[in-house]
Amino acid sequence: MTKAKSPPARRTVTKWLEVAGQNVIARRMAAAKFKLADLGQRGGVGLRAVYISGPPGVGKTHSIVEQEKVWRSSGLEPLRFRPQNVRDLIDYFAAAQGRRPLIMEEADIIFRSKPMFEILKQATDPLTPDTFHRIEKIEGEKVEVAINLNVPIVVSTNMDLTNDAGWDKDLLADRDALFNRSRPVIVPDDTIALTSRGFDVAAFQKVAELINRILDAASAGDVPDALIDQTRDEVVALCARYPIYATARG
Repeated sequence: MTKAKSPPARRTVTKWLEVAGQNVIARRMAAAKFKLADLGQRGGVGLRAVYISGPPGVGKTHSIVEQEKVWRSSGLEPLRFRPQNVRDLIDYFAAAQGRRPLIMEEADIIFRSKPMFEILKQATDPLTPDTFHRIEKIEGEKVEVAINLNVPIVVSTNMDLTNDAGWDKDLLADRDALFNRSRPVIVPDDTIALTSRGFDVAAFQKVAELINRILDAASAGDVPDALIDQTRDEVVALCARYPIYATARG
């Protein structure tokens, strides 16, 4: 008579929370969440901007969305946009009125534009004036308008922000000046074992969703057995679609 296999041991909440300390992507995203929480806070470390760089599906948007909820709970409605040019960027600073956080996702263009760099440098430098002046036509008359640049800024991008090879050499000095004030959070792109087997953006996003589902439940103090079973089944199904070795048998 074949002996029945014992069910796999359940992970405790403590074990699930250990993931964040062991996995490099989880550690980097924890750093991003810490910086986002400190952004614009009096008595914090004085951050005016947070830059998050990494491949799709690692949790950049999830972390930003969680911080948006915090801002909304305190009466601040963030402005989410993807600037097309420097005028567009300044328009959103004007709309923020010196209060509302600005969130720019997939904003690679910012780091390829000298004029946009200059605006970000002024906005994040505590030693320069917080006000940008531009000429606008109001009721047919040209007037000088003052725009407050001192608002919380979040920039998320898939671009590698620290690899010189991907940068215009004429912008490297601007990059270094900007990032000396707030070092970007770089999430590693260590995915060759996955992408070489056809693991696509949707699959990466599914992995991030599964990880967040468990960690969110663990952070709340309880990971129900039903949730673990459901997640395990989805993980097994995903792994079956992308076997490590095509000839593997088991």
